[in-house]
Amino acid sequence: MSEIQPRTPFGRTIFCDDIRQEIGGKISLIGVYAGGIFVLGDPPYTIPKFCMLVEYMEGLNANSPPISLQVFLPGDLDQEPSLKFDLPTPPNEIPIDPFLGTEAHIGNRIPIILAPLVIPSEGRIKVRMKRGVDYVALGSLVIRTAQSIDENGNPVIR
Repeated sequence: MSEIQPRTPFGRTIFCDDIRQEIGGKISLIGVYAGGIFVLGDPPYTIPKFCMLVEYMEGLNANSPPISLQVFLPGDLDQEPSLKFDLPTPPNEIPIDPFLGTEAHIGNRIPIILAPLVIPSEGRIKVRMKRGVDYVALGSLVIRTAQSIDENGNPVIR
């Protein structure tokens, strides 16, 4: 059996309504969005509570340059995210765990809870890790306007 290891750095973002820390170290994600969100009314849209669970990984001893988590809302310019969080740079050398071997990665799991979140227009929420001069795409969510909700609970799109 051959296994394909992910390239590093890599990561993902799960967009949801709530993040809860459970007993025993579990995390519960409530109301996970799959690909997009429909909002009623005209922009700007206000979502009472909006959460993102961001996971970022890179190989051991990758000599990572300074990194910052950046969240771009619809309408943000390329170099001007609405949210920016500078993260500590990992140490230059980390001992390899003999149990994990060379498959080991270091990284961060970052819960972000915004209450409320004001979204200026339709478009995409994009989550990126800025690593030196490069950006690592960690996910995006499409924001679309719905005129109304039909009798089956589905959005009626403009």
